[in-house]
Amino acid sequence: MNNSSSAGRKDRIWPFEWISLIVLFLVAGSIGHDPWKLHEPYVFGVIYHFFTTHSWLIPIDADKPFMEKPPLYHWTGAVFCSLFGSILPLHDAARLASAFYTAFTALFMWKSSQLLFAARSECKMLGWISIALLLGQIGVATDIHQLRTDVPLLTGTTIAIYGMALLGCMPQHWIKAGIWTGLGFSITLMSKGLFMPITLILSGILLWRVLPSLHNQNTWRALKVAFLVALPCVTIWPALVCLHSPALFMEWFWDNNVGRFLGFSVPRLGAANHRHDLAFSLLKNTFPALPLACMLFITEKREWHSMEYMLPISIIITGLFLLILSATGHACYILPLMPCFALLAAPVMLELSESFLSCWNLGIRILTSVAVAGIWLLWLYLRHASDIAIFQPLKHLINASFSLDLAAPEQTFACAAAIAMALLWLVSLRLTSRSALNTAYIWLAATGLLWVTMALFLPWQNEKISYRGTLMQMVQIVQQFPGEHNCVEISSYDELISPMFQYMAEPLLPKRKDGETCPFLFIATDSISSPVGPQWHLIWKGARPDKEDEMRLYQANDTASVVP
Repeated sequence: MNNSSSAGRKDRIWPFEWISLIVLFLVAGSIGHDPWKLHEPYVFGVIYHFFTTHSWLIPIDADKPFMEKPPLYHWTGAVFCSLFGSILPLHDAARLASAFYTAFTALFMWKSSQLLFAARSECKMLGWISIALLLGQIGVATDIHQLRTDVPLLTGTTIAIYGMALLGCMPQHWIKAGIWTGLGFSITLMSKGLFMPITLILSGILLWRVLPSLHNQNTWRALKVAFLVALPCVTIWPALVCLHSPALFMEWFWDNNVGRFLGFSVPRLGAANHRHDLAFSLLKNTFPALPLACMLFITEKREWHSMEYMLPISIIITGLFLLILSATGHACYILPLMPCFALLAAPVMLELSESFLSCWNLGIRILTSVAVAGIWLLWLYLRHASDIAIFQPLKHLINASFSLDLAAPEQTFACAAAIAMALLWLVSLRLTSRSALNTAYIWLAATGLLWVTMALFLPWQNEKISYRGTLMQMVQIVQQFPGEHNCVEISSYDELISPMFQYMAEPLLPKRKDGETCPFLFIATDSISSPVGPQWHLIWKGARPDKEDEMRLYQANDTASVVP
């Protein structure tokens, strides 16, 4: 039974509820912890360089050029450090850039849905459903709260989708279509390189081949506008890099783009494509949008040769085709395809029976409520470990994930956000469970509630996996030695530990004077097996509390060798 008629019931969801839910979801969990591996340390390292040096051309990570990705996200992160660095730690301020980009992703997801579903009476409803299915995908919910260049890549793709949808649905607006397509194309290239721009080009060619309605002058005019918009955006930075250092330009273009795709640079740069892992990540990270999208092909007949279907399908086909061919693969490469899964899945929500939706929502409400109650109990245990006897048998299991030695921190914002999200969740219980729109809202509210409530654990998780505590141990060792110039030299580059050393430890250490040799040598994980020479002796070694990423500190033999 089609359930779209329930949109007119008095239990409808006000836009204010949607916006409040989305804002809370984006901000909470984005702040409150140090940069965590695997991606955040080196991304923040480049942001920290731009922010402290105001040298904006070459991405530098811990004094080493880092040409893996273009610098759009790093520039934005540095701007947010300037705006909010006085009231937040720099890494938290930088992470707000992800919330900024995701807000625009949601906006253009709405605009795209209004074009693609304009012929449907449920057009506005499908806009909210599309946003919920996009942000509620497991992979999206995780990535948009991190320091990751994939976040603006997602935004650029969504903007390009809007531009292409505008051309296909309203060809008379070919100037706007060209501007938005060119802008989205530029953002994708300046976020992460050539993969998504090539995907957009190939999907555009495929669209032109299968949709005769695009065979007109407006299409060519829009392409010219898109080209004129994208040309300066995608050429200025590469050209300036090439003029500054042809070697660095080739490292970015040839090694990190062409080489990663063809495979000749993978042995040196890593991230080999394990296609079975990619397939598993696709199934896991796109839930529930992918299963719903697949139902398009097993339900009623459809007019496939329409922009509503062919635009997202063409991007999915070309994107997955390039990922299969590429020698480099990672779960995050699927992220820019997720708006397409959401756009395909949204209309299917309207076709699900009311009984199915009712059972689905009942299960989600029960599981989420029980899980959140458990999270709050566990949080109380972490703050008052000795007062709740029921958790005592689980102490060792809990200690595997959280540092129980941490004193109870101040969590005013985290508690306020969790309570606000819980109130939105309680208010959502008034909604009937038989509506597609309500189902989408309940799913996003459940995802947001779990995410924001889990953010209460951030201080304990941070204590367990942050580099800060270990680096501060090293700083304390150095500061115990007499002398005004006890600087520490970092032996070799490690893309995770080196930027964290520069951000967390280096400001606390004396600075090296011109011509001065540092009496201490710091070596990160990947370099531990390297010989340090007989002029050095080991005085300290440590690792993160989770026993990963060992670090060592050496002292020159001609200085005092005993720690006071």
